[in-house]
Amino acid sequence: MVPWNRLEFVWPRTFVGLKSLRRLSVAGNRLTSLPEAALRHSPSLSYVDLAENNFRSIERCAFPVSTSGIRTLSIVGNPVVCNCSLAWLAVAKDHTSRVVWGTCRQPRHLAESFAQNGADIMIDSVVKLANTCTDFDVPDCRFD
Repeated sequence: MVPWNRLEFVWPRTFVGLKSLRRLSVAGNRLTSLPEAALRHSPSLSYVDLAENNFRSIERCAFPVSTSGIRTLSIVGNPVVCNCSLAWLAVAKDHTSRVVWGTCRQPRHLAESFAQNGADIMIDSVVKLANTCTDFDVPDCRFD
């Protein structure tokens, strides 16, 4: 997909059949989310650029069943909120080799955990976030 097109949504079956898709950029649009299972048919995906959109969360179930192939994920310039729904980034298998670019907005109730008050924090702090989400489980994505 070509970035900077004012896209407001992605159809759930947009990427069906793109098994060799390695890089995806939907940067600079008006997206707020990706549909559940939107990228499940793209097991070769290694680079995802979601920068400069309106994502408030990055949902695990939008990505392929195994996210271990995704090496770079950019969420720069999105109003992402740091909460337990992002913990999958930290607990996903092989997360240490993943590069996540961007920041997320820390909710006030986690301010004590991060010793910052409502400031943007680097998204790699989801490792700390995952430690505060004691009852968090990696989502069981149910794909059709």
